[in-house]
Amino acid sequence: MWKALGVATELVNTEVKVHYDDLQRNTGFDIARAGWWSGA
Repeated sequence: MWKALGVATELVNTEVKVHYDDLQRNTGFDIARAGWWSGA
């Protein structure tokens, strides 16, 4: 989807605590996703 718009993307998986720490410090990303899903 992003590629069609000419935007380069990279998906990075991290542990939850690391992810939310990065969100609070606003480091290393322009767009981030924060959500929760139970998978049930």
